[in-house]
Amino acid sequence: GKSVFCYSALVRAQMQGRSVATVERPRKFLLPGAIQAGISGSKTYADGMAAVLEKYDPEVLMIQEADGMLGLIPLLKEAENRLLIIGYHTHSAINMLRLILTALYKKEMTVQMYKVGTDEYSATRAMAERLLLVTGSRLMQGNCFYCREARPLAPEVLKNAGKVPEPGREYHHYLTRGCAVCKQTGFSGMELIFEVMPVTPAILNATEAWIMSEEKESTDDEVDSSWEEGQRMVAETAEREGMRCMRRVALDKVLAGEVRLKDVLMKTPDPY
Repeated sequence: GKSVFCYSALVRAQMQGRSVATVERPRKFLLPGAIQAGISGSKTYADGMAAVLEKYDPEVLMIQEADGMLGLIPLLKEAENRLLIIGYHTHSAINMLRLILTALYKKEMTVQMYKVGTDEYSATRAMAERLLLVTGSRLMQGNCFYCREARPLAPEVLKNAGKVPEPGREYHHYLTRGCAVCKQTGFSGMELIFEVMPVTPAILNATEAWIMSEEKESTDDEVDSSWEEGQRMVAETAEREGMRCMRRVALDKVLAGEVRLKDVLMKTPDPY
């Protein structure tokens, strides 16, 4: 799902007339009209990125995957005045933003990457404000349209899953029995579940407060409490700014008959 999402963004950029390049290990898809550089051996994504920028100077650049959070920092620095798309394995958009900002708070890295004296907060802020969007996704098998069957869904089950039911409304989820069209599997195609978070100033402020509160705690219990409270604070801010958490997006697909409730409960994190 991660690679498909990144390539979809590149195709959209091409349709807008922008020059596109990728740095990959290995190349996942062939993208006509794009520069696709592969890296091998001891070469890093940063090495490949430097070579592509020097030779081709693209407007949009995709890095298949960051080599850890500290490896992300020089990539962000090199991407000034360009749109940079990076894939990374994590369980949610909110946690991804926190990981990025935590890495940026490393004083030795921020001072090295941005010559702004010794003020690491200013360096971190300058870098973080270049982030436009953070997304999380899950890939699930889609229900076969021809053999799916509606089953009643109790409001209590829906509420426990993470979606507040409307009073007096009947809800249904869908199971499949298998048919000739889906070759008796009950599934047809794949559905991609997105959690999309625009990086607004309010979300940045909430995430930075979360990180700082963690650093001030001393015991394991206090750290756990700080983590939960910080995540809740960022999630509430993000939802006010327009984000919908992955579980609730997936539950809408359950009610529309596109995916199974069981798969959603297994493959998406609980609501924040």
